[in-house]
Amino acid sequence: MTKRWAQDEPKKPRLLLIDDMDVLLPKLAENFEKQGFEVVKMHLGESGHSDETMIHGKQADAIRYAINSANRIDAVVTDLNEPGGVPYGRYVVKDLKKSGFNGPIAVHSSEPDAEYASRLIEDGAIGFFSKKQPENTVAALNEALAQGKGIV
Repeated sequence: MTKRWAQDEPKKPRLLLIDDMDVLLPKLAENFEKQGFEVVKMHLGESGHSDETMIHGKQADAIRYAINSANRIDAVVTDLNEPGGVPYGRYVVKDLKKSGFNGPIAVHSSEPDAEYASRLIEDGAIGFFSKKQPENTVAALNEALAQGKGIV
């Protein structure tokens, strides 16, 4: 007998979580999963942690993955900087917007900067958040999704 009730369950928003620190991704993902998101973890790098559930790739791979409708990505959360201070998160935001991604995009960092936040919002992010307070990121994502940005 099939579980017919499963069809009636509400869909969890599907989140693409991008970070260059592969060892942090499982804990970051767990924070979002506890808040009701289905999380796809993507490490920006060719290799790294041996977690089979993690996708490894480059920035262009993250963009392609997010905009591929078969992957059903509703929202994206990306880190801002890789070690050395390269702000790849800003490029992720710009490239997603340029590619037609219409879901909310949040940027988070261990040390968010208010001045940089305004630039990220100009680029199309919903905000710049602290990794230490994931509940703020979740609240902003949920608000943006409720306003119709996402859930394909």
